Amino acid sequence: MKMTLIVRMILLILGILVSAWYAYLLRRGSRYDMMIENLPEKGFGDRELFSAGFALEETKAFAMNTPRGKKLIAQAGLLYPENGGKYAEYWARIFWARTLSAVVLLSAVFLIGAACAKDLHTQLMVLGAGLAAIILIYKSGVESMADTLQKRADDCLYEFSNMVSKLALLMNCSLTLKDSWYMVAQSGKGEIYRLMRGACDEMNNGLDITQALYNFGVRSSSQEIRKFANVLNQSIARGGSDVTEFIRNEARELGGQKRQILLRRGDEAAMKLLMPTALVLAGVMLVILGSAFSGLDSSF
Repeated sequence: MKMTLIVRMILLILGILVSAWYAYLLRRGSRYDMMIENLPEKGFGDRELFSAGFALEETKAFAMNTPRGKKLIAQAGLLYPENGGKYAEYWARIFWARTLSAVVLLSAVFLIGAACAKDLHTQLMVLGAGLAAIILIYKSGVESMADTLQKRADDCLYEFSNMVSKLALLMNCSLTLKDSWYMVAQSGKGEIYRLMRGACDEMNNGLDITQALYNFGVRSSSQEIRKFANVLNQSIARGGSDVTEFIRNEARELGGQKRQILLRRGDEAAMKLLMPTALVLAGVMLVILGSAFSGLDSSF
């Protein structure tokens, strides 16, 4: 009984300290409130809590000039390419601040929650659940933009063969690459067609077609599509005489790609089921360990 009381006191003190630190970070980060004023309610309903994360970004360990921060900025540049990626760092800071703030807040909540538990068994369960939640929140926050880019790549690849087939069909009718591109871009509502329309907007604003195609390939986040865009640019640089033939051959080679993508998505879904299974196993282990420690505690 005495051991449980000591553990509760330690957890309560830690919870109070982390809570006080979080309140300090919120106050210190309030100077960045202007950065969240125009964020949409949908998807950013917790934006009032980001201040703590902004304050942590001022420290050397969590600054944006670290390798992790630079990686986030690069991902944000692909997700938010408007104005040449001018606001990439802004969006990277938003996502990073949300993650950091959630981690600190959850740490305080679970420490105090564990301190309120009346036995060691429950304390271990609360701490274990808290640790698992914090790890998942951190991992989800850090990888959220990467996951979005991967989903974009998969969606683009899923429609890639159809898009190339449409290009080949139009170019076989003696249309130029640029005219065919414009027509295909308006023919669908998928992610790849949205990116194609983005390239059309860039060309309408005076950007060279080769640069617009290059940007299209990069923003697709797909190695296959980026390679396709690069080969198109190489053909254009040689005068464009073999562009139609290249697209025709590419359309034939991509015929069975959809089936391969569907099979891969099935394998990935099966792999994702391993995480919940592992968490259930960890919970069972915590219950067993908690029971063992409770027995030790009662013996004292």
